[in-house]
Amino acid sequence: MSTQDNGAGARGLANLLLLQDRIRDADSRAALGAVVVNDTRIIVPFDIAVFWQGERGRGDVLAVSNLPEPERQSAFTLWSKKLCGHLSRARHQSPTRVEVEDIDQSLQVDWPHYLPAHSLWLPLRAPGGYDLGGLLLSRSKAWQDEELRVLDRLAKSTAFSLEFLMRRRRRRHLLRNRKRFLLAGIGVAAIAAAMFIKVPLTILAPAEVVPLDPYVVRAPLRGVVETVDVEANQTVKAGDSLVHMDATQLETDLAVARQEYEIAIAEYRRAQQAASSDRESSSQMQVLLSRVHQKNAELDYITNQLARADIKAPQDGVVILPGRTEMEGLPVSQGERLMVLADPKSVEMELWLPVKDRIPLHDDNRVVLFLNVEPDHPYEAKIHLVDFQAKNSPAGVLSFRARASFEGKDRPRVGLRGVAKIYGDDVPLYVLLFRRPWAALRPWLEL
Repeated sequence: MSTQDNGAGARGLANLLLLQDRIRDADSRAALGAVVVNDTRIIVPFDIAVFWQGERGRGDVLAVSNLPEPERQSAFTLWSKKLCGHLSRARHQSPTRVEVEDIDQSLQVDWPHYLPAHSLWLPLRAPGGYDLGGLLLSRSKAWQDEELRVLDRLAKSTAFSLEFLMRRRRRRHLLRNRKRFLLAGIGVAAIAAAMFIKVPLTILAPAEVVPLDPYVVRAPLRGVVETVDVEANQTVKAGDSLVHMDATQLETDLAVARQEYEIAIAEYRRAQQAASSDRESSSQMQVLLSRVHQKNAELDYITNQLARADIKAPQDGVVILPGRTEMEGLPVSQGERLMVLADPKSVEMELWLPVKDRIPLHDDNRVVLFLNVEPDHPYEAKIHLVDFQAKNSPAGVLSFRARASFEGKDRPRVGLRGVAKIYGDDVPLYVLLFRRPWAALRPWLEL
């Protein structure tokens, strides 16, 4: 052997060792594939290289020479994937030359479009003997036996590194899955434990600020409301005019009664003057006097009724009425409710608890009111009354009416509305979370 051949052999061995070092240094399957399909040229020349990982014909292309990464849906990648799968099913034990006539007929048609005439299949087998994949090398020049021996050593080194990376990947996946399962178990245990934490059972209900012991202004007589002198939520003093009833009929009756009273007095006086000479006139005086008293009583009654037609405020307070324009011209009966006078400092909360949301309530249950006009200023209160019988709320929902007394000195204005949060007994968290779903399911489960 000449000195030149010895030098070439030494360079080839050095290149093989260098390539094996690069293969061992690869820290991922993608990096390993890039080294194999590109750096193998330092020991053997080729045109195209495909690195395939899989077994028994099922796998995927991990790397293609001269490409940073394979295009998964390209025609070449899909065709080479089928070709490598076909070669893997043949279960070759050593580097094998592959020609176009050696492959399946369905793959032969596209061979000239993708690969040169001569290809070499390097099966990658683990030390245990199972398939890991393969390396496909193609070029226009035929493959020599000496090249096959060198590439066989390369294939074994590649298989060893690939198995190590796969084993490390599986170990990482196992550790990651164990960590996930551990964290999931801890999370489930924490959630399960949290379900038994005691929390107050709460519900929401519409609420309104209403007067406490208000004075109800009623119609003093039967008639028609002529004018309303106040507006809703207006503050009035005792003696201020509230409502004028239509007094037209009363004024007519008063004029008639006054005239009849004057006639009765005149008749009585004539009889009194004639009594000294006329015995018959003397006998009628008692009847005429009774008539005078009767007409006087009728006159006093109508005068009193006329005075009552002007309704005045009996005390200081805030006016609560449905609407001024709706009341004017409204016929009312005697004793019918017209409006309410409320003390602005004496108020309470009226709540309507829907039947479907009813929870056990007791005296002194805590209530927090959030008004629509100032939701950032809650008012504390305590329940002191809950009706035993449900009835329709102003919104038309079957509900239980409840009353709550405000805590502290701060009081909201009468008539304001909002949402009240009612705190019931302490229950486990799962009761609070699943109370509604369970109530919805019970009819279906017939429980």
